Amino acid sequence: MACAVWETMPWTQCSVSCGIGRQSRTVQCVRGSSRTVVNEIECDRSTRPKTEKICERDNCESLLRNTIDITTSPHDQPKIRWAIGPWSDCSRTCGNGTQRRLVVCRDHIRDLSDVYCQHLEHVESVRQCMIKPCAEWTVGPWKPCSATCGIHATSERRVSCESLDSSDQPMRETDCDLSARPQSIRSCGLPACPMGEPPLGKWLTGDWDNVSYFIHNNTVQAVHIFALTIALCILFEMKRFY
Repeated sequence: MACAVWETMPWTQCSVSCGIGRQSRTVQCVRGSSRTVVNEIECDRSTRPKTEKICERDNCESLLRNTIDITTSPHDQPKIRWAIGPWSDCSRTCGNGTQRRLVVCRDHIRDLSDVYCQHLEHVESVRQCMIKPCAEWTVGPWKPCSATCGIHATSERRVSCESLDSSDQPMRETDCDLSARPQSIRSCGLPACPMGEPPLGKWLTGDWDNVSYFIHNNTVQAVHIFALTIALCILFEMKRFY
């Protein structure tokens, strides 16, 4: 039997568009050329690859400030005003996150303290955002094997993509990481069925007859007839897997 080894999936994108964020990836224990996912205890825990790492993007403030310098022209602008940069990407790829933008009080020459812009309408520099709800794979218990023998006997379980948020919003499988989808069918690992063994049967019975009446010595007599209306042994064809 082949030894189980660790298998890694590609790193996700950095969780932020500027500054310091995180990247993650899926790590699973697999066996054989079919890459069947098995329990992690079958792999060497001391060599398990990392699932998270730090990623660093451009400094957020300098990035937004440069954008303001490029997009804001001093012509036809009030002497003192709010200079506003673009919104950053949402801080999270799923669930509730935030977006930020640089808002600077300035005149046509330089940046000023916010005090000089207090008479102006307030401009938000932070807002809530959500690209999509967070979701993860959930699994149900394994069902009994489809047969009692045979190398092709399998067991199934429910695998679904469900939201981690409190909302009841229905999720599609594409909302979860398809590369990390748990198995929904597995082999039972049963031996081959014996050759030439007669098929098994099963007794099927009907209801008992009702009370019957008859006349004996000019008297009506009642007797319970305990007889089966149906007593058949039905042979069920058993699927064989060779």
